[in-house]
Amino acid sequence: MLGTQLVAAMIAGFGLLMTAIPWRWVGYGWLYCLAWIVVEDAAKLMVYRHLELGTRRHRSFLERFGEVLPSMATSARSAAMPRGT
Repeated sequence: MLGTQLVAAMIAGFGLLMTAIPWRWVGYGWLYCLAWIVVEDAAKLMVYRHLELGTRRHRSFLERFGEVLPSMATSARSAAMPRGT
């Protein structure tokens, strides 16, 4: 994956098959992407933490509703069943 990004940066910087852009702009593009990687990873970790089923909030909910509700079980079966059966 990193190899293709390096090739794309070299194509943009050297101007292969396109008009070359300054290397400074190529560097800005890399910095912009690296900054967003940090932001997106932080958001992903927050979502994972929220969805964690071992927290006190989830355990108390699952204790109250120990079984799958009938409407949910029916909809899950009908979603898994192929059409026309």
